[in-house]
Amino acid sequence: MQWKSWKVIPDEIKMQVRGQLSTNYDLEDINEETLAYVNRLFGERYKQWKSDLHHHFQAFDDPEVALQEGCPKELEGREDSWAWLCAHFQAPDYVNKAQVNKGNRKKKTLLHHSGSRPFSYRMDARRRGGSKFPEIDVFGDVYVRPGNELAESLHTTMVERSQLVLQESASQLPPETPIESVDPPHDAGFQILTQTLDQTLGRRPGTYCRGMGNARQREPRPRSSSQANSQVTVLTSRVAELEGQMSVILQSLARSGIPIPNFGQLLGLGLKLVGPKMLEVVQIEKLEMVVQTEKLEMIELVGEMVDELG
Repeated sequence: MQWKSWKVIPDEIKMQVRGQLSTNYDLEDINEETLAYVNRLFGERYKQWKSDLHHHFQAFDDPEVALQEGCPKELEGREDSWAWLCAHFQAPDYVNKAQVNKGNRKKKTLLHHSGSRPFSYRMDARRRGGSKFPEIDVFGDVYVRPGNELAESLHTTMVERSQLVLQESASQLPPETPIESVDPPHDAGFQILTQTLDQTLGRRPGTYCRGMGNARQREPRPRSSSQANSQVTVLTSRVAELEGQMSVILQSLARSGIPIPNFGQLLGLGLKLVGPKMLEVVQIEKLEMVVQTEKLEMIELVGEMVDELG
């Protein structure tokens, strides 16, 4: 496959590629509209294939090393194609175009055409219509428009991934099961949509989900166990230190004969909170409150001591 794009590939080669797919798909006697759609899919896949290989090529610091040692497994036995790609990736025209495209991707945004109708209404309508991937179908409805290459490319990728998911689900069923009867895993459409958009446009912070309006939100990222462990260690140490300081002050007050406020319940409270279940966020917050409370009580205690001595 030594062509710059699917568009310039000779028709006889395109026919061979379509012929290889005829074992799984019926591509005979299709109309012009369907043929144009199939060619568009092939074009996007060819473009993505070259892009993936370009990223693989860029992983090597030296182009010569990439040429000699970097041939991917899918091109084993076709080293001449890898040599052509390595030269192609270093051509000035390709390098300049890649830089321009990279800058343009950073500037692009998605504009929906949903109007005032909420995304959630469109999702419900798609579900009632039997859609297996309502999120992806709604994305196509509200974002894909003629001339919007970014939205069209994203939607094409989502559709391809959804078909792979269906094929994987079908492989777990009896061979005679029609694809129309195969149900994808729960939330597969949402996962495909978010992964595709994140890979291309980056993930936004928080729970906002790009491409879904207000119909769906992400689950907040959980606090890692290592982070929680670290917080527990630090806070436990602070509690122990404060309790030690309070103990010294209380002992000094007792020897001086100064009345001691009732801090019996406060002493030891922090350490009682520390246990095997302290990894949960709410317990960490409790421990932080204990530290702050003991600080305030120490200040009040020292103030009372000063007043007594005065």
